[in-house]
Amino acid sequence: MNGVRLEVEALVIEGSSPFIKNLTKCISEAGLEIDEIVLAPLAASRSALSKRQKELGVLALDLGGGTAGLTVFEEGDLVHSCILPVGSSHITNDIAIGLRSSVDLAEKVKTEYGTALIADVGKKDIIDLSKLGLDEKGAIHRKTVAEIIEARLSETLEMANKELKKINRQGLLPAGVVLLGGGAKMPGIVDLAKDILKLPVQIGFPLELNGIRDDIDDPVFATATGLISWTMDNKLGSISKSIIAIPRLSISSSMHKIKGWMRGFLP
Repeated sequence: MNGVRLEVEALVIEGSSPFIKNLTKCISEAGLEIDEIVLAPLAASRSALSKRQKELGVLALDLGGGTAGLTVFEEGDLVHSCILPVGSSHITNDIAIGLRSSVDLAEKVKTEYGTALIADVGKKDIIDLSKLGLDEKGAIHRKTVAEIIEARLSETLEMANKELKKINRQGLLPAGVVLLGGGAKMPGIVDLAKDILKLPVQIGFPLELNGIRDDIDDPVFATATGLISWTMDNKLGSISKSIIAIPRLSISSSMHKIKGWMRGFLP
């Protein structure tokens, strides 16, 4: 067969060189070596998505501290990936500004009383700041906090929806959305995501892990466990190749010795 044109569909993932160089330098000065650089949301999806989900079509949304990572799989292949410039820390900053409080207090309020849905909070629900252990006094309405959180999370989910629209997958992923990262633990986020993305939504957890499974059965550890799984896949691949090669050498060597031994009995 003769060809006249060669084409390829590729997804190119790029990053800022200064950030990558600084990260590499930090790891090197800590006395460690880098085997490979892996995109964080790609590692998270390796840990928390099943083969069936990737075949059907799925969006993995990793809600981290400073950013939100997005990966889309279909027919087992990576279709799209990007980093959204919003994360859980932005929610904390919004609460601090809205309540005119410190960032530490805002983080406490978010983790202990935060919710992604205003409808889940009663009008008379009050947060007593003196119970947070930060030498703060006074009280605030919990609904005010919920309004701030819902606004920021809605913005993040709308940005994810725009990315799906770019690749013509808006509302068209049978396996739905898997939420990962610390932001996925926010109460009410599943219902909010269903309403905005118009897809089935669930919280993702690390898969295919034994031993310490109970200790890391948390969406927060999706990226870390994904990096471990990624490395193990590469290591096992290289080991299997060496195992396949070793028997061939040993069998060949043994046959050569047997032939030499039998030759000694021949006239």
